[in-house]
Amino acid sequence: MMRNLPRIDRHLFFVALLGALLSGSIRSADAQSTPPPSNTSRSDLTIASVEKKIEEIQANQSLADAERAAIVKVLEEAIANLNAAADFDAQTVSLRNDLEKGPAEISQIREELDRRHDGKFPAKTPSPPKDTKEEQVEAVLTAERTRAAEVTQKIRDWDRQLSDLDSLPVTNRERLTEVSRLLSEAEAKSTTQTSKINQSPNEEAAQIDTQATLASLRSEQQMLEQESLSRDLRLDLLEARRDLAQSNLDLARESISELESRTESLMSARISEAEQLLGDQDLEKISHNILVSQLLSETKELALKNQDILSEIGRGETALRGAESELDRVRRDYENIRTQIEIGGLEDSFAQIILELRSDLPEASEFKARNAERRKKISEARLDAYHLSRELDDASTTSDELEKIIASLRVSGIKDEVLERAKSSLTTMLNTRNRLKKDAADGSRKLARQLSEVELVENETLSMADDVRDYLGEKLIWVASSPPMNLASFQDFGSAFAFTFGPKAMRQYREALSNLNFSLWLLFVCVMVALLLPRRRLRHFLAQSALKTRHISSDGIGNTMGALSASVLLSLPLPFALLFLGWAFAADSGGSNAVFAMSKGLMAAILLLFALRLSAFLCRPKGVAEAHFRWSRSLLDACQRSANSLILVYLPPLVLLTAWFNSDNPSLFQGPGRIVFISSMLATSFVLWRLLRLGGGMMTHFESKPSWWFRLRHIWVPLVILIP
Repeated sequence: MMRNLPRIDRHLFFVALLGALLSGSIRSADAQSTPPPSNTSRSDLTIASVEKKIEEIQANQSLADAERAAIVKVLEEAIANLNAAADFDAQTVSLRNDLEKGPAEISQIREELDRRHDGKFPAKTPSPPKDTKEEQVEAVLTAERTRAAEVTQKIRDWDRQLSDLDSLPVTNRERLTEVSRLLSEAEAKSTTQTSKINQSPNEEAAQIDTQATLASLRSEQQMLEQESLSRDLRLDLLEARRDLAQSNLDLARESISELESRTESLMSARISEAEQLLGDQDLEKISHNILVSQLLSETKELALKNQDILSEIGRGETALRGAESELDRVRRDYENIRTQIEIGGLEDSFAQIILELRSDLPEASEFKARNAERRKKISEARLDAYHLSRELDDASTTSDELEKIIASLRVSGIKDEVLERAKSSLTTMLNTRNRLKKDAADGSRKLARQLSEVELVENETLSMADDVRDYLGEKLIWVASSPPMNLASFQDFGSAFAFTFGPKAMRQYREALSNLNFSLWLLFVCVMVALLLPRRRLRHFLAQSALKTRHISSDGIGNTMGALSASVLLSLPLPFALLFLGWAFAADSGGSNAVFAMSKGLMAAILLLFALRLSAFLCRPKGVAEAHFRWSRSLLDACQRSANSLILVYLPPLVLLTAWFNSDNPSLFQGPGRIVFISSMLATSFVLWRLLRLGGGMMTHFESKPSWWFRLRHIWVPLVILIP
């Protein structure tokens, strides 16, 4: 039949036959390579199904106990991943709801704030009537204070969330990169696992865990993307909520102030009543009695004590308002400077604005003396409140005390008609004394609470000021806020070094050190002696440890760890001495700005000094690097020389720069500080050049066996040297 077909038809027939064979082979290969449908897909994988799988594994007696426990642990991790996925999904839904409903809520809050700005405040909680009992007024006052405390906590939480949202773009971008990497790894792992047809229980559990991990990572990825999309809206929403809460807090404080003024008026009225009773003629006739005399004396002391407490509360209220005003000012300045920097509106007056802002920031030294006195008052107020409350709890009833005084008066021969006239005055005096005692206890508690609030607000202010100072120091000072260098930059060197090392500064340093407790000096001397005395033995120990490395029988991890510990101890004395000096200067509550600035400078150099000293000791001849890790001597000589050089050329400028930055004279940092900084960077570049050069540097060690990175040294070595 083939012979009867024309040639072209025969060719077409062979092509069709070849195509059919190829198509059949491809279908056969696909049928063999396609995995069976997995029972652990995303839609079927739930916590309930995994828990059911755990029950099946636990009921499977063919598995060993250890294998069963391992499988159950993997499945429990899968449940944890599914729970995490559910949490991420819930957060995503919440963020989407904010994105949908946020604009309406922001508009509503802004309208309410505008109404309040125009004087249309919401209806206040009605104050108790004038004839209300004092206990009921106290109950309303307590409820208002609780509400104000809750609103204050909300404001602090929102402030923290706003701070987190400021850094959200960077953290989100980093986390998205990490999640994408983990997701690709998990998908590759899942592809490998699903290609297996007959899976063991271990492999099936691993596949379930991988699917749960994929679910968690995908949910987290969606949540992170939604966070990025809704960031600006959430910022506006949180700011609106915070502004509304601040307005509510102001209203609550007004209500609290009104109620407190009522209680203070009652306290003042009782003080006046006590003063009138002290001049009662009937009581004066029996004042020679010991019990009556004690009652009159105690009442008089309590009246004076309550007057002092009212005065302290008034001063505390003023201090609290001042602290809150300072916190609002720092927060407002921080927000304004960030906003102006973002929109680029500070081209001409940038330097002056930055300098003024830095000079206006509060310093910790300003609050130290006040904080010490305030903590003392808080302790005394709490102790007074405790003792007065105990006295009230342990005291006898008014009727019992009255009977005791009357009996004492009868024994002393006082006539009955005099006793009858004095009885009502004694009863009033006893009730007034007890009430004054309760007022003193309540006033002491209020004073302690008020002073604690002042300290809390001041600490928050200092924390905010540190954030502003770090922001300016890290991102702005060296770039845009520095004026052009001129001759004045060199002329300020005298005043800069006089501020740090002049006679006045040295006298202030001595005064700060002399203010330290003798026990602290004794502790410092003991620690320094403990670090310095065994140095010869430690060097001998390092030499012996190096000898042990020559023999396998005497060398080991313990020998290396001992040598490392000895190197650390040899490196500690100088950093510890600087740490003590920096701490001593920082602890001087009455110290000057020079003392505070020097404490900051010393603290900034301690960790780097310790790292460089330790590096130098590790690279010493027969040290840890040479004896234990077999590093080349030529390489170690270059590293040790560079570490010692950096101690001399970088650490002193670091101390000076940090001290001048924290001084109250910004020109020290702007002029001499920049020159010292440039000089130290040039010196650091020279040290790096000596370290990385071929003749005598660390590159000499790698010259005999060059690699690709050694051949590219002409590219990366100049870049490293130019980093400073």
